[in-house]
Amino acid sequence: MKTEYLFKMFLEFSKAYGINDTFNNFERYQDLFARWVYEKEKASILGVQVVPDDDVSKYGIINPKVIIDDKMILADSVIEKPTIEEAPSRYAVLGRYVLTNKCDYVKD
Repeated sequence: MKTEYLFKMFLEFSKAYGINDTFNNFERYQDLFARWVYEKEKASILGVQVVPDDDVSKYGIINPKVIIDDKMILADSVIEKPTIEEAPSRYAVLGRYVLTNKCDYVKD
């Protein structure tokens, strides 16, 4: 079900941009797809990657709310440079993002 949702979104995106390509080539379009999802969903988009335990404290780490599949995760917060014990996941924000103005970026 979750992968089907992402695939459906990609098909809708492909039609909107006239892309005749397979879902397997998602990486070619991920930046454009992120902007398209942002416009459609009015939600912030963050590029993340799994990092080793030793690197967790070097990045902002997302708190996953729903893992749709290995290419899309709904998150409810980001913890900046947590200790390994504080980290809610190993998904690090890597500097690719589109943010809305409705986010609480800094919390005490």
